[in-house]
Amino acid sequence: MKTTILDLPGCRLHVCDTGDALADTCFAFESPTAIVCLEAPAFQPDVDAWKAHLATLGKPIAAVLTPYHVGGAEQLGETWATARTCASLQPGGPIHGIVTGFKEAFHGTFLQPVTPAKTIPEGPLSIGGLDFIVRNEGYGFDLDLPAAKLTATHLFGADCHSLLVSPEAIDAAIAQCDRLAATDTQIILSTHHLPEGPDAIPAKRDYLLRVKEIAATAKDATAFIAAVKATYPTLAAEGYLTMTAQALFK
Repeated sequence: MKTTILDLPGCRLHVCDTGDALADTCFAFESPTAIVCLEAPAFQPDVDAWKAHLATLGKPIAAVLTPYHVGGAEQLGETWATARTCASLQPGGPIHGIVTGFKEAFHGTFLQPVTPAKTIPEGPLSIGGLDFIVRNEGYGFDLDLPAAKLTATHLFGADCHSLLVSPEAIDAAIAQCDRLAATDTQIILSTHHLPEGPDAIPAKRDYLLRVKEIAATAKDATAFIAAVKATYPTLAAEGYLTMTAQALFK
């Protein structure tokens, strides 16, 4: 696990790069009076290390916001999530399906989610001396910190393939890029990538548009994967490309 710190308006951002098998990243906003965590590591050793780091700050944890990565978060503090995330955790929901698969893949070492302690609404959220905005996106939620022109989302990464489970998901990802550009977003956090700057937005949008074009003309998943890889031979996270192909051409 590696930890880096960024100074933002009104707070410091602690970035936890777990380096685990899922490339998980989680965050903590340290205000003058408290800590607001965002997501949690997926495996116990990283939870222990992250918890130890946060303890050195000597401030209370006001909440642990869990849009997608709920497992292990309850060990850090009181977990908060939207109704959308909570619904996704139920049998038949997308998060439930994913974490069940991870439990099998990692022989039970992947930390399973505990129902969040508090359900929060979409909209303004003031906590720990910081003013956030919660927005329902995907099957969880995004989090904005307007003072820093910051948005936290699940998956971004301009140097990575995206997980796109339907044509509607591709359009939603393009719309997200447009919103980020329109709001002059300067910092993008995603829970499988290190923080990115605004230059990631047009790069990601171009990728999404090209993938949409390829998906509309490819005859099957194999052809789709080959065409995307030929267009973007250096992008990481090929597993997401494979999962996208399986979803689009099932």
